[in-house]
Amino acid sequence: GSGAGKVATTVTYEDGGKTLVLNVTTGFAGNDQIVVSGLGYANFTALSAPDRLQLVILGPGGTPAANSRTIQIVAPTISSSRNNIYEVGEGPTATSPITVTDAASPTITAAKDIRIRIPATLNMRWDTGRTTATLAGGAAGKVATTVSYEDGGRTLVLDVTANFTGADQVVVSGLRFVSFTALSPPDRLQLVIGGAGANPAGRDDKTIVIATPTVFTGVFKWAVFGDVGISMGGGLSDSYDSRVAPYNPATAGSNGDLASNIDITLSDATIVKGDVSAVGNVYNTAGVQGNVITNAQPIPQDPVLTCPTVAYSQDLGRLSHGVSYDPSTGALVVDGNGNLTLTGIFYYFSSITLTGGGTITFDNGGRHADIWVSTDLKLSGGSIVNTAATPTGLEIWACGDPAAPSQWTLSGAGSNVYLSLYAPNHDLTMNGGGDVYGAFIVKTFSASGGGKVHFDEALGFVSGPIYYGNPYGVLLSPHTATAGQLPSNGTNYPALFTLLNTGSSNSTDNFDLLVQRRPGTVLGAVSITGSGVTQGANPDSARLANLLDGASAAVTVTYAVGNVPVGTTDTLVLTARSVGGPTNSDSAKLTVTVVRPRLTIGRAVSPSGSLAPGTVLNYALTITN
Repeated sequence: GSGAGKVATTVTYEDGGKTLVLNVTTGFAGNDQIVVSGLGYANFTALSAPDRLQLVILGPGGTPAANSRTIQIVAPTISSSRNNIYEVGEGPTATSPITVTDAASPTITAAKDIRIRIPATLNMRWDTGRTTATLAGGAAGKVATTVSYEDGGRTLVLDVTANFTGADQVVVSGLRFVSFTALSPPDRLQLVIGGAGANPAGRDDKTIVIATPTVFTGVFKWAVFGDVGISMGGGLSDSYDSRVAPYNPATAGSNGDLASNIDITLSDATIVKGDVSAVGNVYNTAGVQGNVITNAQPIPQDPVLTCPTVAYSQDLGRLSHGVSYDPSTGALVVDGNGNLTLTGIFYYFSSITLTGGGTITFDNGGRHADIWVSTDLKLSGGSIVNTAATPTGLEIWACGDPAAPSQWTLSGAGSNVYLSLYAPNHDLTMNGGGDVYGAFIVKTFSASGGGKVHFDEALGFVSGPIYYGNPYGVLLSPHTATAGQLPSNGTNYPALFTLLNTGSSNSTDNFDLLVQRRPGTVLGAVSITGSGVTQGANPDSARLANLLDGASAAVTVTYAVGNVPVGTTDTLVLTARSVGGPTNSDSAKLTVTVVRPRLTIGRAVSPSGSLAPGTVLNYALTITN
């Protein structure tokens, strides 16, 4: 411009970079003009509404004149389809779809590309082995499907092949996260459009958390495990815990997991409040609210159980019209309007067939019941009523390994069914729109008609059948436990055990209780107590009387700890033996380690340092056990 020669080309800045200073070397004449270029803006840290640059000619702090043009800081946005919770140690997990939308004034360019960065607070990485993304949205044609990674797998790079226009959008899926190495608090993916190493232009409006995994140690770890495959057309899978409260759809949990060693096929109308994990592929996952895990580690095959060594159940009580049973073959049929009520805790059949409007009611006063089936289960009509309304109270176990295991059926069997089913060598078909509260372990699982599976998390700690048809039996829990105790010095300690009568004779039994100590150098038995327990002549023996089959009793063993060196260990062993069948016994162990008090003393003074006479000093002593 005409005044260019009156301004130095070397510029300076004030106000922490907010003010550009042009050094005028000669006063301007009327209508002199300069055009300034070759400079740049930086640090676009946040969205900003339209505003104007200010011209100041009266020195620092002078009154400004406003530019006739505006400046606005706009930004593209990033949005995952949902909040995500992953678990420490989880396998490779598919990302939920991620939508990137450019601002109305476009900012995404082919020169800078798109980067989606995992923040340092999240202990995970992109799966760098996945180099092809699935793209959708209006700008899908402006982004290459071949992707790359930076920062050791923390940053996904999407190659932009053509500049975006205002509000262009691309939806990215088909990629995975891996290496969930540690707990991580909620944080968000970052969108970078300024090239490698640039500051984020936006943050995901959804969060990611890496949490402690829920560990189910028993047989039933999922709502459904289909070894060779799962197919669900519609319906729902979620969870609850019957130990806490009955099922409530408003508070249903998210452990309604599905798992298979092959493939899982859903419909987009299938709602899964939980994870879906397959060694192969998972199809139609729009309704999955948890993680979708493909190419997962194979799950060890569940063993086929050996059938009980006793005969098929002999006496089912009086059979009503529509109920037929042959104890020599073990075949039970309930059809028409037949109604069969079973009140025991153990039943063994070759087959169960329920059709029409028939009903099988399990009503044993809330005790647990194990139902063994060696050949066929056809629950294709009528109702199965578990009066306790707890899946842990009614467990069906397939046994035996026929050359061609039959397909089992659960369809139209009432609107609310409370049970668990373990049949790893049988296909299971579930038809109809009823609700099943429990869990399934089967060879294949096929559901249609909108049926719902509500996984009872209490089943996650069921280790297997309790009752095998023996007339006498006993089970102690916990089987193993540990404790650290000070030497008694007059104070004794309780050890709490639960004794379960696992006999199946529909009667009561007595149990001899014996305490031993191994090696016996630390612990001494003081007493054995509990409801129905009578102490023997010595403190290490007692008898529990009149415990009904399927009932349990609390037993407390009180013991003393000797004055021995710290770190010394001893094991207390409680053995319970059936009086009716003395060959049936069980033992539980408590290992005790002797500890000692250890005091530490911390000292502090406030204020500290060199102080004037008359200063008030506060001394603090902290004593810690």
